[in-house]
Amino acid sequence: MADTNDRSAYLARIASLYYQGKTEQEIADTLNIQAAEIAGLLAEARKTGVVEVTIHHPQRTSPELEESLTAAFNLKAVRVWVRENKPYPEMVQTLGELAAEYFAGILQEDSIIGISWGSALYQMIKALRPVSLPNAEVVQLIGATGSENVPTDGPILAQFLTERLGCNCHYLHVPLVVEDKAGRDALLKNRAIRQTLARAEKADIALVGIGSTNPDLYSLTRAGYVSDDELKYLRSVGAVGDICAQHYSATGKWLNIGINHRVMGITLNALSRIDTVIGVAGGARKAETILAALKGGYVNVLITDDEAARAVLALRGAAPEDKTQKVVEVDAAEAPAVASLKGIWKIFDGVPVLRGVNLDVKPGEIHALMGGNGSGKSTLMKILSGVYTAESGEILLEGKPVQIEGPAHAHQLGIYLVPQEPNVFPHLSVEENILIGSSLEAAAARERIKRLAEEFGFEENLSEPAGKLNIANQQLLEIIRGLLRNAKILILDEPTSTLTFREVDSLFARLRKLTERGIGIIFISHRLNEVLDISDRVSVLRDGVFVLDEPTANLTSRDLIRAMLPDAASAEVDEQARRNKRKPGQIGEIVLEVNSLSGEAFHNVSFNIRAGEVVGLAGLVGAGRTELAQAIFGIDKHVRGNVSVNGKPLLRRSPRICQDTGLIYVPEDRHEHGIFLELPNAQTTTAGILPHLGRFLLSFKQEKHIANQFVNQLKIKVTGLSQLSRTLSGGNQQKVVLSKALAGQPRVIILDEPTRGVDAKARQDVYQLIQQLTTDGVGILLISSDLEEVTQLSDRVLVMYHGAIAEELAHSDCQIERITEAAFGLRGAL
Repeated sequence: MADTNDRSAYLARIASLYYQGKTEQEIADTLNIQAAEIAGLLAEARKTGVVEVTIHHPQRTSPELEESLTAAFNLKAVRVWVRENKPYPEMVQTLGELAAEYFAGILQEDSIIGISWGSALYQMIKALRPVSLPNAEVVQLIGATGSENVPTDGPILAQFLTERLGCNCHYLHVPLVVEDKAGRDALLKNRAIRQTLARAEKADIALVGIGSTNPDLYSLTRAGYVSDDELKYLRSVGAVGDICAQHYSATGKWLNIGINHRVMGITLNALSRIDTVIGVAGGARKAETILAALKGGYVNVLITDDEAARAVLALRGAAPEDKTQKVVEVDAAEAPAVASLKGIWKIFDGVPVLRGVNLDVKPGEIHALMGGNGSGKSTLMKILSGVYTAESGEILLEGKPVQIEGPAHAHQLGIYLVPQEPNVFPHLSVEENILIGSSLEAAAARERIKRLAEEFGFEENLSEPAGKLNIANQQLLEIIRGLLRNAKILILDEPTSTLTFREVDSLFARLRKLTERGIGIIFISHRLNEVLDISDRVSVLRDGVFVLDEPTANLTSRDLIRAMLPDAASAEVDEQARRNKRKPGQIGEIVLEVNSLSGEAFHNVSFNIRAGEVVGLAGLVGAGRTELAQAIFGIDKHVRGNVSVNGKPLLRRSPRICQDTGLIYVPEDRHEHGIFLELPNAQTTTAGILPHLGRFLLSFKQEKHIANQFVNQLKIKVTGLSQLSRTLSGGNQQKVVLSKALAGQPRVIILDEPTRGVDAKARQDVYQLIQQLTTDGVGILLISSDLEEVTQLSDRVLVMYHGAIAEELAHSDCQIERITEAAFGLRGAL
């Protein structure tokens, strides 16, 4: 008996150390035994039952609701968290933890785990203890990417889970949305895709989210990918895997049932045959689709909260008596406006910029504001944020008239503007930047900042200088700064202009989290696809008047283009877009050659550009694109490798030497590095060619002639050559920056995000200019985060991944899907 007790105590001690978070090696070191013995001892402890470990969560669960759901739907298991009015992010985290607890309990050494994507699944994987299961396998169930934030996308979640389990993984290298038969057929010819689908159908555990089918929330509906009838089908079967109805079979057979032409993944029937399907979802608004998923047998283990559970049972007609206070969710369409602007007029120098404008923003609504440069968007937002005062009209916040007396007063009222160029003090820490101007006590504010940073996935060190942040994190800093001031209205001015598609998805996921709090968001953008994807409503300004104000679900990209442009210009722009479709022309000799260039953010990069050729440079933020461009141009001199222009090696590069040789760089940040805002626009145009305007005294006549030439050529809208650059619209400022580059008569131009923050018409002007430059024999390196722009304009595309050229694509192969795969380092991974 003593020996048995001793053995039990020994096993109990090992298990106790294990569940305290110790690794097997740490346990072995503590007990002075071999690490290889630990796994067997833990298995013995579980098998003999002498050790029973229970993970206690601080949150309460509801046995009553769990029993009701189990009985109503014959489920394997249910976990129902008592939410008690906790916010959405806390709900997602808690549901993930509950799912992790159940999943860890059923995991076997040879399990095949299928996974979809979603924020709750990300939280689930975060909560898992790392183990070593080399015979297990993780496989994706549905298409590669979605519209959640970065760590919740399919391939990244699969990789994250693989690392946690110490096993192998299969990815689906496909887009979430497949729009035509040619694209479908091309993807299905890929043997690796078919093998992945076949492997997914053999899974014994599936991890899926259950998405919303609310038309106001469902992004595929707003973007026009799913019709009303298809949405009804989604609602009838449950949005399993966040997007349901994955209808490609492993044999490549096309199953034509409903919305299958949009999605690639395993079938719903195949999903229902998997032994254990763990579905994670919460919130009463998802009750309808949770019910459908349970009734259809697509989910047999449910992790949810009490609000969703009661709503599901009520729809089923089997709800137990509710002894707690119910939370009533208010439809944003019926709620009073969080902000109303009525009859707003603003006049500058006798010219009306806004003429009786009316605008309403509802709580929990993303309201897109569009219009050409100079239409009045920024002016209207500066009035709402207290920078300007209107000549007439009134502002109401939650139905009450207010007089906003400045930006600080606007902050007190809950209005915060996140500018296109974030206001960051580079030498102050991130935390100091967030707190600056705040009256909050530092210690209490610090805790709130940490919670907000964790909630929104801001992983930067708060004590580091803010100047080290990239643009995406600077914008997130601004958002956290606004939330710390209890913002009820967030104004985002061109927030995606410097972001890649992946960073855009991350931002959109965070914005959706904000709407869960009832925050109203005004989203200013020129990118039509993003507006259709993220917004609930769109208003379009033209010449200081709203010409369109409609729910996004009722609109298409063509509607938005026609609203932004004068009627007479619509046909011209449509024709211009067709003319500007890049057609490979006469390509000449090599004008730029880069050999084995290496620096801090990139390594061993080699490529060339020929006269009359556009070479696109794509990749994620942080891939090293801008750093590479600056190294080529001699801004960053701490690099290795060689650069030649027109066959002449540039051994000691500097911007002046490069410019004199015919190499010009147009920077990404026009305000910081491209234009003199406080000088007349003509002086920016000629700033790079001053030696050509006179040896001792500048020739103002020649300067005027050159500036006028580019005003006419680039269609720059100015009142005169003496107009200060800061008073120009964003699109015209960009044209001035381009005129400075062209004044040097370059042979090679590096264009870094040349259409950032410009409207549709200005963008077409830039495209036309690029076409003309190539006709004149200029070689162009085009860096852009807009993949449609890259594929449209480029003769070849170079894709950077982690500082290296991952792939080079010819014009005929420039497809967004292929660029996406290469940008994530996914090609050839299977």
